Amino acid sequence: MRERFFPIAFLTMTLLASPLAAEEMLRQIAVGGNGDISVAPDRANVSLGVEMRARELQAARDEVSKVVTDFLSLAKKLDIDKESLNTSQLTIRPEYEWIAAARKRRLTGYYVARQISVDLKDLEKLGPLLERATELGINNVSGPYFSSSREAELKRVALKRAAEDARRNAEVIAMTLGATLGPVRSVQAQGASLPPPRPQLRMESMSMAADSGGAEESYEAGEIKLTSQVNAVFDLLIAQ
Repeated sequence: MRERFFPIAFLTMTLLASPLAAEEMLRQIAVGGNGDISVAPDRANVSLGVEMRARELQAARDEVSKVVTDFLSLAKKLDIDKESLNTSQLTIRPEYEWIAAARKRRLTGYYVARQISVDLKDLEKLGPLLERATELGINNVSGPYFSSSREAELKRVALKRAAEDARRNAEVIAMTLGATLGPVRSVQAQGASLPPPRPQLRMESMSMAADSGGAEESYEAGEIKLTSQVNAVFDLLIAQ
């Protein structure tokens, strides 16, 4: 008969402990904070390409090679160092057309493409580089994508601001509820992100270009904004 009382006693203890556990949970506060920082970019990455099609493979390769050689000469004139250039990506493929009557393919020529990646550390050279590159035969441009050489430092600043924002939010809530903010229990941080801003192309009017014999394109990068988030759990101290 005594064995029947143990489950009942255990259930009673569980029920008595539950309000205490719930009370402890209510004495914590979870908050989030945001932090951001804006900065003018000081570098840009742009991908340039030249694509050619010709009946003969050598003809296509020669055309592409000439454009690349001329571009490298342009980069040298603009004092862009070789370490900032990457011309390793080359694509060559034959092209065919389908002859329905003969039910077979016929070679029509060759496609040759070369990609050039430029990591530009002087944004003043961006406009002249892009305009003159297209004049030389560059027919594929991707970017520019702006960034900052201080990215790691700026990310830490954004994280610090997010953490401070989380604490201020917790303090406001605690004060409003007549409580005091206790120590932090846990923290989750999302590192600052640096999305590449879209380039803003500013061109002179057609009349001004005609009067001056052509105007160079110029790029206005604007600002880069890094954002970060911090979620934190604090103790909430209530005077007895």
